[in-house]
Amino acid sequence: MRDDTVIGLFVTLNTLTGPMVREAASAGVYTSKPFGEPLHYPKLQILTIEDLLTGATAQYPWFAGDATFRQAGLRREMVRQERLG
Repeated sequence: MRDDTVIGLFVTLNTLTGPMVREAASAGVYTSKPFGEPLHYPKLQILTIEDLLTGATAQYPWFAGDATFRQAGLRREMVRQERLG
C-alpha cells in the first residue's frame, strides 16, 4: 500500500490478472486483536463488479463499523455552459 491506509479495496470491471493478484498479495495482511484472538484481513483486496453482483464483499473488521471506510473527496469541475436559444 502506498499511503497510510490499513485496508484497501480496488473494484474493477475486468477479470483479475496475475499482476493484479500479485500486487494485492504483496501488500500483506492486516491483523486485528479486538477480543484477544487475532483476526486477519488482506490489506489490499480486489473485487470485480461480477463478484459484487454475486454477493462478494470486502473483508474488514466488522466491529469497526463505518470507521473502516474513507470516502473519496468530491471533485467538481467548473464548466462554462453555453446559453440555449
